[in-house]
Amino acid sequence: MLEATSDMTSESDPPFWVLDVTADEELRGPFLLFRHLLTSPRMAAIAREAMASEQLERAQDAIGGRGSFRDEGLSPQEQLLRIFDEVASAISALTGERPLALLIDDLQWADEDSIHMIRYLVRTLPSASVFLLINIRPYTDSASGGANKLIADLDRLQVTRVLRLERLTRLQTGELLENLLGSLVDESTLQSLHARSEGVPFFIEEFARAYREADALQLIDGTWTMTRLSGPSVPSSVQSLIERRLAQLEEECRSLLVDAGVFGRRFRLSDLSKVLAQVKAEQ
Repeated sequence: MLEATSDMTSESDPPFWVLDVTADEELRGPFLLFRHLLTSPRMAAIAREAMASEQLERAQDAIGGRGSFRDEGLSPQEQLLRIFDEVASAISALTGERPLALLIDDLQWADEDSIHMIRYLVRTLPSASVFLLINIRPYTDSASGGANKLIADLDRLQVTRVLRLERLTRLQTGELLENLLGSLVDESTLQSLHARSEGVPFFIEEFARAYREADALQLIDGTWTMTRLSGPSVPSSVQSLIERRLAQLEEECRSLLVDAGVFGRRFRLSDLSKVLAQVKAEQ
């Protein structure tokens, strides 16, 4: 499973099929990531064009527990392998007409069965015309560490190229805002939004949306301009995301972050230790 080729049946046809799926941060369940993928409207449309609807239906039945093999007296391990085989067969069938690009976002939240499914696809379809793009957040993984183990194993197989995505520069922030808003953003507005978002694409999008909805960001003479700072200091979507991330930390860690907040954006651990020691001594 290396890279997609660029063979085209005609100039108007896309060079390859594209499927994308995102793991859910809260939901967990057997093969949940691949259930979403196999039952998506896009998958059904591609299967029809690739003449692979029958293979897709068998994969859907297998992964949903509806396959006839449930009555064949197979052991749990044999049933699991049958599911892997049916999904692999469906993925392989999609590449019969043109290559497939499979984009998987936030793998660190994927269920263990789906992570094993990806490993199985790589192992059993080494020559298939499949381009696999995986996004994973560093320092975040499932309890078993399955996502990071998978990336490490794929790297050892020398079938991957690892790219580290950095925060956007001010120039890149300007390009993203232009694509989002449809016009250029003036320099002072760009500077303000880049500083507030710290170059995080999701934050850039949410700040731009919030300020635009609050009429603090307006299109003047063809350029987006921050007219006033009456918009929310932090959009509700960003606030909710931060609170959800904090809730995943242990109580002791959250308490330390609250204490560290008095120092501002940056602080030294040694300074925090001194303050905490002094507070403890005075109690």
